[in-house]
Amino acid sequence: MAGNAAYVGDRWGLYVIDVTNPASPHRIGSWGSAIEQVQARGHLCYVTTFNPNVPGEITFHILDVAVPSLPYQIGSLDDAGGNDIYLIDTLAYGAGESDFNQMTIVSVADSTRPRLLGSAGRPGWGYGVWTNGLAQSAFVGSHWTGLQVYDARNTSQPIRDTFILDADEAVDVYIDIDRAYVADQMSGLKILDVRNPAKPTTLGAYDSAGQFPHMSSVVARGSFAFADWFWFRVVDVSDPSHPRAAGQLDPFAPPEDMVLRDSFVYCAEMNRFQIVNVARPREPVLVGTCSGDGVAIVVQDSFAYTAAGAIRITNVARPDSPFVVSTTDVFAYGIAVRDTFLYVPFGYDTLRVYSASDPHSLRLLGFAPLQTHAWDVALAESVAVVSTFNGLEAFSLENPAQPHWRAAIATPYGPRRVVYSAPYFYTAMWEAGVGIYRAESLALQEQVSTTSLATSLRARPSPARDRCLISVDRATTRSVRLRDVSGRVVPAVFTSDGANEGLLLDLSKLAAGVYFVEVKTDRRISRVKVVKQ
Repeated sequence: MAGNAAYVGDRWGLYVIDVTNPASPHRIGSWGSAIEQVQARGHLCYVTTFNPNVPGEITFHILDVAVPSLPYQIGSLDDAGGNDIYLIDTLAYGAGESDFNQMTIVSVADSTRPRLLGSAGRPGWGYGVWTNGLAQSAFVGSHWTGLQVYDARNTSQPIRDTFILDADEAVDVYIDIDRAYVADQMSGLKILDVRNPAKPTTLGAYDSAGQFPHMSSVVARGSFAFADWFWFRVVDVSDPSHPRAAGQLDPFAPPEDMVLRDSFVYCAEMNRFQIVNVARPREPVLVGTCSGDGVAIVVQDSFAYTAAGAIRITNVARPDSPFVVSTTDVFAYGIAVRDTFLYVPFGYDTLRVYSASDPHSLRLLGFAPLQTHAWDVALAESVAVVSTFNGLEAFSLENPAQPHWRAAIATPYGPRRVVYSAPYFYTAMWEAGVGIYRAESLALQEQVSTTSLATSLRARPSPARDRCLISVDRATTRSVRLRDVSGRVVPAVFTSDGANEGLLLDLSKLAAGVYFVEVKTDRRISRVKVVKQ
């Protein structure tokens, strides 16, 4: 925005919108194509364009918009800018466009000749950049590696300082005595101290950025953790503050889920089932493999149970020669086993119970309806807890063959993986990190009438400093609340934005951090993340 003109960019070009009358905006000019980011200041507009045919190839442009209807280029610079541009005085900070590019600092003192002053490595997609100017620190938000801090006192040699947030999306969690190991999808392995579950603290992290970063599962015991980031990796966690790579096994598809039992790790993969001997952790050895397709796995006695597009039961009595015993068409992302009962969150609507007394032929015993789509299931004594798009649902197993709904609890974000380590349930909740819930609380909560997590709800800008706009339909909205990452309601002020685009959230009195706006309509409860700088 500059004056009475708004500047909007997309794949097809930069558009100049006259907003003199906010009730009747209209386009008055355009320029270029393949717009990545745009910032306007005074009579100048700073634009980054991308080459759709060459990943990472970007160009920084300066346009004269003194006459908004006739923008024209007065300067340009290759390989600068990106997904975000931040202007301060005579400098333009760029977040970079992909892992092929870097955080850049450009001098715009001479608008006709922008000049690259310095750059610094920034693995992963950079979605936002901001600098406080006075302390000469620059902050870049990356999808893969979280919020990064740069010392920019010397603009020709900015130095990445540290990661100050455990960021990205938590997709798996594993408990080993008093530690929780968290697999973050794009930013590696996190190690938490959970001796006091009410106040977990970070002990250390193994950053996988710049390697093959995708991580979806982890198991651990003693001084070693076993995780996947593209392949099977071993991490020495004897000093959790400084975990170190200790070994790997490369001829693998990424394990979607793993079970550690005795000296073997059982791996559920897309299209394969494999068993790794980790008796010598630094030298893992593949000992057995067979066909399979799994995103969740449980091992009990001589059988491994995997779930994905089907439930497969594999005989693992001999780890060097596993073989599939039976395959049953049941679409599921999670599975739990107790005695001869299998508990499976089926598709979008039910928790099913099967008898596996004859592993060659599963038999459906009973089911209970779910409120929405489910991911995973874990068992505690006489309760089964299912992770769904909206939170956790608990079912009584007093009669194991006939579960009945008992309780539900809304979580800051729909949890993916859920595991039980008495007396707590630990959940990996994507962008909200890790949640810890006492089993008794799940059995006593009143039912939460949620149906689905809306994908259209947005917050902009985010990160934000003073306020942000929540895009809701005010006509159908019944209530709006703000929650912190632990799920607690935070006092907040929402006001009309005056243009019927949504509600303005006042962030000025809130502490910096991550929050979730919860919007309730007649049909659903939806949530969107907001980051306060």
